[in-house]
Amino acid sequence: MSAGEILQAQAIANRQAEKETEPKGKMGEALVFLEAFLADENWHPTVDVMKTAKEIHGLSEFAVRRAKERVDIQVEKQGRQWFWRLKPAGLTTSL
Repeated sequence: MSAGEILQAQAIANRQAEKETEPKGKMGEALVFLEAFLADENWHPTVDVMKTAKEIHGLSEFAVRRAKERVDIQVEKQGRQWFWRLKPAGLTTSL
């Protein structure tokens, strides 16, 4: 991780900590993890997201998937593999 990525991750973690309405416990940890891990807005294989969440942060797949519903994450299938990324800033979804 570069210094910029570390600072960005810390800013996200601080912002999450300030929100009173955010869930506590593993769900809150999963929210912070997803925003930090996907902060670069690049596509990441879902298996890598889940592996990192479990092995490094001790988060269950259930907690990560629940947190995913509260974060603006795009999902895409490329071939036989699924990928996640944070929706890039300025990208809007038309209904």
